[in-house]
Amino acid sequence: MKILDFLAINGCVLEPQCSLVVIPLAVFAVSLLFSLTIVATTNFHGKITLDSADGIQKVHTAATPRVGGLSIYLAVIGCSLLLAGHSPQLAYLAIAVFPAFLAGFVEDITKRVSPGVRLAATTLSGIVAIALTGYSLSSIGIPQTDPLFSALWFSVIFTALSLAGVANAYNIIDGYNGLTGLSACLALIAMGSIALQVDDFELAQLCLIFAAATLGFVCLNWPWGRLFLGDGGSYSLGFAVGWLAVMLVERNSEVSPFAGLLVCIHPVTEVIYSIVRRSFRKHSATSPDRLHMHSLLGRRYVNRWFSAQSPIKKNSLTGLLMAAMSLPSSVIVHFFFESTLACIILCVFFVCFYLLTYRRMVRFSW
Repeated sequence: MKILDFLAINGCVLEPQCSLVVIPLAVFAVSLLFSLTIVATTNFHGKITLDSADGIQKVHTAATPRVGGLSIYLAVIGCSLLLAGHSPQLAYLAIAVFPAFLAGFVEDITKRVSPGVRLAATTLSGIVAIALTGYSLSSIGIPQTDPLFSALWFSVIFTALSLAGVANAYNIIDGYNGLTGLSACLALIAMGSIALQVDDFELAQLCLIFAAATLGFVCLNWPWGRLFLGDGGSYSLGFAVGWLAVMLVERNSEVSPFAGLLVCIHPVTEVIYSIVRRSFRKHSATSPDRLHMHSLLGRRYVNRWFSAQSPIKKNSLTGLLMAAMSLPSSVIVHFFFESTLACIILCVFFVCFYLLTYRRMVRFSW
């Protein structure tokens, strides 16, 4: 007898309220256990997993394992096996995310996977997810564009590339302790809450499972910085957030597609602005630099305002402050998720706020 069947017979996981608590708590515990194991066995695998403190974007001072994404992915895989036959969508997502995770994880280990290969892998993950589930964006809430999305080929390509973009967006903000993990958790919890409001219990459970797996890792990442997410983790989390947003709007017609964009507007704005900024400077869009907003906040402000604090404290404070940028959109989306116009206005407002803030930061206006 499967564990889930045993629990169901005893009246636990069949109750929605219980299932939304017990299963995510179990996933959190498993993810935390894997994270602790990775840190405890660093002497064994450190030669291939440690992230040195050298590099233009590095802000940590000690070599640290950068395979925290492994603990998240293993926890999700374990949960998908536990829920086999009860929640096929979780299994589909675990399978679909594998190309993105693998490309990032191999980069974490070898440092030899090109940005182009990683972009292709995240795009492949999107195609796999679409093939397994049949979901792809059928509209973006703007009637004038609906004829385009009525063509399956356009819908599939647009959805796959959008998912690759979101995956890379979460990867690009992964620069400080807690930043990507907490930002993703806010987006996942927001979507889970919306799913509950529209009575999509299965999707709410998926969102909470991924949030719980992420929080298990975050316990070792923030504020102590004992474990890093790595490319495998950031690509996986970004893809999961993007795909769950696609599922949310495709399964529930009352949810605006721009509500899915609003919950992850911070990393999406960061990656688009970075591409534009580098293009104007005639730099490669994939070359690393220290001009991301989180880099500016950490180097120009937190380091100066809290100069007496240890590097790890300044790192974690920067991560927390930047993750907080995702909080307003994750809260306010609950009130406007049915209105495309309201969500568009809110997205534009955030972009304007981001650009104004960035302009003042880069010019030392504060």
